Amino acid sequence: MNPDPARAEALFLAAADFAAPQERAAFLDRECGGDLALRARVEALLASHDDAGDFLQTAAPSPEMEAEFARLKPEESGERIGHYKLLQNIGEGGFGTVWMADQIEPVRRRVALKIIKLGMDTKEVIARFEQERQALAMMDHPNIAKVLDAGATPTGRPFFVMELVRGIKITDYCDQHHLPTADRLQLFIAVCRAVQHAHQKGIIHRDLKPSNILVTLHDGVPVPKVIDFGVAKAMQQQRLTDLTLFTQFEQMIGTPLYMSPEQAELSGLDIDTRSDIYSLGVLLYELLVGRTPFDPAELMKKGVDEIRRTIREEEPQTPSMFVRTMAADLRTSVAQHRQSDGAKLIGQIRGDLDWIVMKALEKDRTRRYETPSGFATDIQRHLHSEPVLARPPSFGYRAGKFVRKHKGPVAAAAAVLLALLAGLAASTALYLGEKAAWASESAQRKVADEQRKLAEERLAEVGNVQVLLGKNLKENNPPEAYRWFSTAAETGNPLALAEQALMLLKGIGVLPDMNKAVELLQTAADRGSARAVATLGECYLWGNGVAKDSVRGIDLIRQASELGDLQAIDLLGTCYHHGDGVPPDFAEALRLFTKASDLGYLHSLGNLAVLHFNGEGTERNVLKAVRLILKGANGGDVFCMDLCARCFESGTGVKQDLLLAKKWYQKAAAAGSESARDWLAQHGIP
Repeated sequence: MNPDPARAEALFLAAADFAAPQERAAFLDRECGGDLALRARVEALLASHDDAGDFLQTAAPSPEMEAEFARLKPEESGERIGHYKLLQNIGEGGFGTVWMADQIEPVRRRVALKIIKLGMDTKEVIARFEQERQALAMMDHPNIAKVLDAGATPTGRPFFVMELVRGIKITDYCDQHHLPTADRLQLFIAVCRAVQHAHQKGIIHRDLKPSNILVTLHDGVPVPKVIDFGVAKAMQQQRLTDLTLFTQFEQMIGTPLYMSPEQAELSGLDIDTRSDIYSLGVLLYELLVGRTPFDPAELMKKGVDEIRRTIREEEPQTPSMFVRTMAADLRTSVAQHRQSDGAKLIGQIRGDLDWIVMKALEKDRTRRYETPSGFATDIQRHLHSEPVLARPPSFGYRAGKFVRKHKGPVAAAAAVLLALLAGLAASTALYLGEKAAWASESAQRKVADEQRKLAEERLAEVGNVQVLLGKNLKENNPPEAYRWFSTAAETGNPLALAEQALMLLKGIGVLPDMNKAVELLQTAADRGSARAVATLGECYLWGNGVAKDSVRGIDLIRQASELGDLQAIDLLGTCYHHGDGVPPDFAEALRLFTKASDLGYLHSLGNLAVLHFNGEGTERNVLKAVRLILKGANGGDVFCMDLCARCFESGTGVKQDLLLAKKWYQKAAAAGSESARDWLAQHGIP
């Protein structure tokens, strides 16, 4: 029978306290009695214990070990190193401990003293530590901490002394002082100038982040200071130190949240100044919205390879879209730290600042700003209401900037132009009146007849021009567009009547009035407007402003299609596709869409594409569907642009390409697509 292990262990521990063999034997006789197996187990444990001998005893340290212990002893407050007395440990860098210290001689002043960390004095770390000292010593800029001295501790650990920056992280300073966006941008511009100075000295920082940019006060004025060039890199042939240093293979240098894609790549691509541009872009993103482009908590949950992939491949939200998609309470808090509210903050960021930040965060470094100075200059352009380089310089964009910057002169010029037009109109009317008065009665009748005919022709032309003006204004100024349509409709222009009716039906620029809309459509239809006939058919089909009558609705739409209205042909095809007012018939829908598209109605290409995507009325053919969509989109059809954007966004039938998707959504929005505008707004893209 096996002895109880717990009982055997307890007896072993008790017996081990007896030094004399006789005492142990008497103890075991008493405790084990006749249990021979238990006694044998305890005696075996005692024998193993005795055989261990002096194995666990500690030998007296040798002189060499005493010296090593002294070298590894951490510094303490009050300790003196050379001319410096340590006061307080104020932080740690990647491989150095920073102390606040008093310089005793030759001058008395408060300084920051950085000593290499315990246990990190490998050749590589010493080389990088020396590199940082050399990098700082080469620079002289009000926004970069200065190096004052260097040396080694009594135990041989290197240190250097630098200007003591009594400040806090730039992000914390901005939030604690509730700096508005414009003031944050001014601080950021100063940081860019400092990094530009480093680049001009041949130094790339490679670890720009809030904790390495402290804000201190000089005569009450906030001054950012760039510190910790601990992972700086020399450009070209600039040698920082005689201790040669190469970044080891598979070693990421920098902080992942602020690391550029090329730093994360670990490829043969060398790191240049544009890596700092990316890190500055991350910093600006955080200053604007309170968080880095990638969620820190989510990123840090990932493995190294996944972190690298995220940095290299994933596109972050634009700053304004990130604010838009925040939880309401968080958005309010972020806005309050910037003396704003949620909607106002989104408005401040959307547009220029979105474009500026995203240009700095480009995965392809050739598309980023070339220099920190260029980055800063673009921000200054934004602050001065000038066109920025970070977005396509369209005429409308430049004109908008010009108007905002020169509101007074533009308004004055507009007033002068209106006055000139009014004067011209008055002069023309006066001239015509005088000319008529000078003519004889018979001549007057002849002139009157000619003028009446001319007026009718011109009236029709004016009506068409007014319709055209209304269409141009419909997107951006619906009320003014409705006024032009109404004016043109007074001349009996059927196109104007139809457009006015459509705006009344949908409540665009005017309060909805179904009854008036139907009345106008009927008038326009009676005057031969096929478009009005088709729209009137839609009213009956859906019961808009009239009693619902699907049969009459389809009949009117069919009449309009027979009159050659391409939109009506397409609409009839849609009815057959969806079974609206008629039994579903994919083959007939396919025929009608094909007919309309063959006649040049681009919208039908999108509807045809849907049939080919779904294999309705024809064999499923995704490639053909994509070709139809691209043809319509390139031709300017809004519906096809929307479909094209969705294809590139989802990778349906084409290789997924979010940049192309954004491009097509922007085109569709510019052409009037509400769904595209919603998508852009959700993603914070102006």
